[in-house]
Amino acid sequence: MLTALLNGEKVISTDERYEECKEEFRRICNANAICPICRESIICKFGPIMIHHFAHRHNSDCPGNHETIEHMLGKKLLYDFLHDRYGDKGKVELEYQHTAGMITDVFICVGEGANWAVDFYCGGVSQKQVEEKIEFYKENNIVSNWLISSNRFNQQNDYLKIKSPDNLFIHNTGIDKCYIGDWYQKIVELRMKRSLPKDYESIGSLMYLDVENEQLNIIRAISSGKRCNTLHTYRRMVSGKLDDVIITPPKKWGIVWYFEKEKVLGNRYRKAEKILEELNQEYEKDKRMREQEQRAREEKLRIREQEEQKRRAANQKRHSEVGTSKPNEYNHDYHRADSSSSSGWGENLPNPLAGEFKCKICGRIFTFKDMSSIKLDERLGKCRECSRNGY
Repeated sequence: MLTALLNGEKVISTDERYEECKEEFRRICNANAICPICRESIICKFGPIMIHHFAHRHNSDCPGNHETIEHMLGKKLLYDFLHDRYGDKGKVELEYQHTAGMITDVFICVGEGANWAVDFYCGGVSQKQVEEKIEFYKENNIVSNWLISSNRFNQQNDYLKIKSPDNLFIHNTGIDKCYIGDWYQKIVELRMKRSLPKDYESIGSLMYLDVENEQLNIIRAISSGKRCNTLHTYRRMVSGKLDDVIITPPKKWGIVWYFEKEKVLGNRYRKAEKILEELNQEYEKDKRMREQEQRAREEKLRIREQEEQKRRAANQKRHSEVGTSKPNEYNHDYHRADSSSSSGWGENLPNPLAGEFKCKICGRIFTFKDMSSIKLDERLGKCRECSRNGY
């Protein structure tokens, strides 16, 4: 571990102030320093190779006595990074102990109730212990970020293998949706009316810390495993130096870690939202115009049908009057067609064209001269009026 209690005050083994008086500091700590967790006496491990740290004098079950070098280096790296960023804004503590055994690697308090925990996971801790710490943070309204050792990154072909408890650290940051699909090209460049990706289309990000190179690798837009609970797909791995990381204040998505080069995604998303709104307005405008044109066509058709009905009614009335008139008063051709002396059919043969015919379209009665076609044996046909009207 990196911290100890000396005369009631926390001291950090890697504090640069002790470099010039290392031997004196070692002598004082070995005589008086105690473990902040179990309160047993501890000694300084200030060798030339390993990171300066404290250790128990004898084998102990204390959690602080079973740390890996990577974990201590990672905590030191994160502490220095966060202290430089937030040391003037609040209190930044290394190995902060909430309760017995409940320790946060780096704890930041930047205001009343604004507590933030940053932990570096290298393994060696059971899933139950991790779940208990996550639940503790939730119950005490502590925003948390977890970084995982890069040694635990396991890619198999196109899949990322995530075992427990690493899958507990997947955090939906809101920026992940920007990596899903070709929405920018379709909406902004091609002006196609397409939906923007949603937050729930990915389950979030994982952050892997490479302590040796001081590099952070963020796995973006992880999808849930469908065929296997441990195999997941992801859209992009974004990498950069830890010092280049930008951290947002806690808002909708909590505290988000991202790189400068990812800023363009937010601008693109907002631009796509604006253009999509314009496309929706254009679509609604075109829709209203189409509806107006359709109503105009329907109104024109309705007026035409009314006029046609009036015309048919007038024709039917006129033909009814003609069909009920007396032959000897109004239709001299009828007498001529019915007269055997002028028909040319002879005195004993009746004229088949004489008499009345019924129009099978309008149902009215006509003589032969008012029919355009007839069936002699059925005395049916089509009147000239209906033929002119296209029936």
